Amino acid sequence: MSGFVGVLVSDPWLQSQFTQVELRSLKSKFVSTRTRSGRVTVGDLPPIFVKLRAFTEMFDEDGIKAMLGEAGFNMEEELDFESFLKVN
Repeated sequence: MSGFVGVLVSDPWLQSQFTQVELRSLKSKFVSTRTRSGRVTVGDLPPIFVKLRAFTEMFDEDGIKAMLGEAGFNMEEELDFESFLKVN
């Protein structure tokens, strides 16, 4: 019998911002992106974000890239999972 394994985040506030379903989905997207390139950078985020309901109604991929650039993000900066969540 397998047990439920939730996604744990070291920052309690950050953990409280997402349901376990959302965390599992985001973790899956993060791991999938990392597997393809060996790392996840800010520049990898627009194609992921455009698929999220919160973004898809308001932005296209180019709009998300522009928003990240205007916010001062370095598109080559590598992200760990918690940083990935903070950007979300």
